Amino acid sequence: VTEQKSGFLGSLNEQQSEALDELKERMKESKFAETIKNHPQGDCNLLRFLRATMKNKTSKRVFRVEDAEKRLLKVLEWKESNQIQEPPEKLDVFRKVYPNYHWVDSKAGTLVWINRLGEAFNNMKPEHLTREMWGHCVGHEMEMAEEELRSTVEPGQEFRGYVSVADCKGIGLGALTRLSLISFISDTAGYNYPEVVGKIVLVNTPWIFPKLFAAFKPFIDKDTLSKFQIHSDIPLEFFRNEFDLDKLPVEYGGNNEMTVPYPLDSKKYTPGQD
Repeated sequence: VTEQKSGFLGSLNEQQSEALDELKERMKESKFAETIKNHPQGDCNLLRFLRATMKNKTSKRVFRVEDAEKRLLKVLEWKESNQIQEPPEKLDVFRKVYPNYHWVDSKAGTLVWINRLGEAFNNMKPEHLTREMWGHCVGHEMEMAEEELRSTVEPGQEFRGYVSVADCKGIGLGALTRLSLISFISDTAGYNYPEVVGKIVLVNTPWIFPKLFAAFKPFIDKDTLSKFQIHSDIPLEFFRNEFDLDKLPVEYGGNNEMTVPYPLDSKKYTPGQD
């Protein structure tokens, strides 16, 4: 169950409640009025954008309606112009270059994704996808993730952001050459899908990782940075306490015999693995 803290449905203060009502009224005048009205999450969808306006501000309890409206309209325009709900032309390539294994975890109460981030960063190539296609594919996958998250709660209820487990084994200095792309991917996901990602658990981080992370940090917003947990190995006790062992792969301490897929062009990539 989502922690009931300030800014969530059922725990709004007077200013927040008035801000929500004002944003709802403003959206009735927009071209996306029906989209907002028919959103399965109802007020919870608007509250995610309102809560985002509290980040890095002097007052943590005040919603800023104009900021939320501007961001929400920009996101909706982006989704419409890119037809985000439709599978992109190069989605199959994207899923080979940046594959994952994911499931809805009843114990964690949310969606869990595992990917081989280190291998993926080492093997990304310009010829795989254009920058624009990266944005479209990331957006589509985030849209599908949000749909799955909504399936974990009743309509109109708050969901818990998904847990992203990123295996950093194999990452090297070559990742620095992908800094611009990595920043673009992070911005696309974070800006357009507030609170869809709940935790980012980095595992198997090598000795060189602190230097790499120091290079990435300036390009990651503070809210996203607060979600990181960094481990030099696989935190078996944490995973076993947090996740359904029958869904968690053996490699990460569970009972599931499946293998998390390796990215395209990595040494262990096998055609048809996904």
